Amino acid sequence: MHLWLHDLNTGETRGLGDESIEAVSGRTVFWSHDSTHLYLVLARHGRQEIATVSVPDGKLERLVTGDRQVSQFATNAKSLVYTSDDGRTPADVWTSHLDGTMERQLTDFNAWWRERTMPEITMRQFEVPDGDGGTERVDGWWLTPPDGKTPRPLLVDAHGGPASYALLSFNWHVYWYILISRGWAVLALNPVGSSSYGRDFSSRARKKWGKCDPINSWPLSRACARSGSRMNGSPSPANRTEAF
Repeated sequence: MHLWLHDLNTGETRGLGDESIEAVSGRTVFWSHDSTHLYLVLARHGRQEIATVSVPDGKLERLVTGDRQVSQFATNAKSLVYTSDDGRTPADVWTSHLDGTMERQLTDFNAWWRERTMPEITMRQFEVPDGDGGTERVDGWWLTPPDGKTPRPLLVDAHGGPASYALLSFNWHVYWYILISRGWAVLALNPVGSSSYGRDFSSRARKKWGKCDPINSWPLSRACARSGSRMNGSPSPANRTEAF
C-alpha cells in the first residue's frame, strides 16, 4: 500500500514520498498532532517498522526498527504504543517516545513461552538463480533449535500473496515451533514477487506467479539437502520439505 496526497484546493492527487515507501495497512497510518507528517507501519525488507513521512515533501524517517515486525500501532501527543513480534516470542505491547527512543515493554502475556524451546532466528541473504542465467540475493528468516547440531531436517516455508512476505506472528506459524522443538530448521524465504522490497521486485511475479518464485526456492532447498557444509553462514540441513 502506497501513500497518496490529495490537494483539496487544486484537486491534484500525487504520490507522497518515494515509491519504495510501503505502508502495511491503512489502519496503521495516522496524522501527527501538528499535521506536519504521518506516522505509519512501514514494510521494509521483510520487516515492519514505525516511520514518519513529512507532508508535503514526503521525507521518510524510520523510528522503531530492528529484526522484528511491528503490527498493531497507535499514537498520542507524547508516545507511540505498538505490538512487536521477533520470531522468538508472541506479540507483546511496547511503548516509546514519539521519536522511537526510550523503548520499553509494557506486557508479558506469555511468560510460560520461555519454558519452551526458543529458536535462534536471523534474517539471512541467499544467492539464488534469477531465472535469466544469472544470480541474485533474496532474504529469508532462518530459524533453528538452539543446540547448533547439523545436519537436520529443513522446512522451506513459502508465504502467500504473492505480494506479501514472511510474517513472524505466532498465529500464522504455530507449526514452526513444534518442528523446531523436534530438531527441525525452518527457512521462511522472501522470493521474487514478495512485497517490501520495492515495486520492481514485487511486480516480477506478475503473470508468472508459481514460475519465477520457485526458481529462487527450489535450488536453495536442494543445495541444503545435498550439502552438510555451510551456505552463506547458515548450517545446511540434510533433508527438506518444501511447503507451497
